[in-house]
Amino acid sequence: QGGHKMLTVTDPTGRQAGIKAVVTCAILIGVSLLPALTFRTELQSLLFSGAALCLGCLYMRDSIRFARNRNVNSARKLLKTSILYLPLFMLALVIASLS
Repeated sequence: QGGHKMLTVTDPTGRQAGIKAVVTCAILIGVSLLPALTFRTELQSLLFSGAALCLGCLYMRDSIRFARNRNVNSARKLLKTSILYLPLFMLALVIASLS
């Protein structure tokens, strides 16, 4: 009703959505490593960086799968991964700061 169209409406093939998912995930991985610069010890930084990279790689894997196979199953998997990413990322921040 507001006149805003979803990307998948303007591009029903989903190709642009797949490209956008991969590109934004790559940016997310880079930005997610920035908090590692703020930790007091090297162990904290390494712990957090490892967790952030693992989470980012899982997110990227599902983004690439969606970009290659634009179907309902890959879209659902990417949605689930995106929902789990943030709480797990925040948990990694807390655990690293406590160690």
